[in-house]
Amino acid sequence: MAGRSLQKKRLAEIEKMGGADFLREWILEGNSIKSLAKKMEIHAGTLRNLILSNAELTAAVDSARKDAADAHFEEAFELLNEVS
Repeated sequence: MAGRSLQKKRLAEIEKMGGADFLREWILEGNSIKSLAKKMEIHAGTLRNLILSNAELTAAVDSARKDAADAHFEEAFELLNEVS
């Protein structure tokens, strides 16, 4: 059961940083889950599993990744238009 209390502690740390909004902004700023895990001093796989265990955090990551992909697409499209 020690794992569950550690999981709750780590989720509480994410909430203290700002929760889903923080996580979304973290990714949109170009940071990775791996870099957040390093900051939190845990394994990246462990952090990914924690995020996947929480629907709100998972939705925040999915939303940030979609928005980032859209922004990259638009930027690439503009560059192609400039070259043409």
